[in-house]
Amino acid sequence: MPSLAEIQRSTAAAWNLLLNRPGALAGFDTSFAGFWRSFSVILLLLPLVALASLSEARVLVSGEAADVAPLSLELFLTARAVALGLDWVFVPLVLALIAGPLGVGAGYVAYVVVRNWSALVMALVTAPLFALHLIGFLPGGLLMLFLLVATLVFVRYRYIATRVTLGCPPVVAGGVVVLEYLSGIVLSEATARLFGL
Repeated sequence: MPSLAEIQRSTAAAWNLLLNRPGALAGFDTSFAGFWRSFSVILLLLPLVALASLSEARVLVSGEAADVAPLSLELFLTARAVALGLDWVFVPLVLALIAGPLGVGAGYVAYVVVRNWSALVMALVTAPLFALHLIGFLPGGLLMLFLLVATLVFVRYRYIATRVTLGCPPVVAGGVVVLEYLSGIVLSEATARLFGL
């Protein structure tokens, strides 16, 4: 598990990268030890993902989404946790297999480290929206609008992070970002079906 100092330093670096500030990468530990520690960021993500999942469940059970079957909250949260775990390792595994042919092997470790820490920053940015929705201050429709805007910002964020870490051409960076988002959607949907949701 990363130390508190590393959590603070890496989160600040991920925030600086979101803002496209020069030198942001210097705040990440891109050693092999830092690479493996970055996977434990998922433990910091779990409460934030639970918050987002509770908000999503509220939309589904409140009638804000049409034609949805009755929802088991425990099953729903479990499915989301499993999807997160699968997504957490899927893209790094796939990229490990294709990094050589793509010519981006030298940046692989830095890419994964930045990907993991940037996931925490993205979750922290959207957490207030989910919290406001859960307390009834933010309607579901408005939440979706804000999340759409956030997603567009995050796609750009992932693109910048991918280009900086992998040092790859725009088309390769774009392909990696598309892989990230599509795999996340597919894994989430597949997990939901597996759990009968």
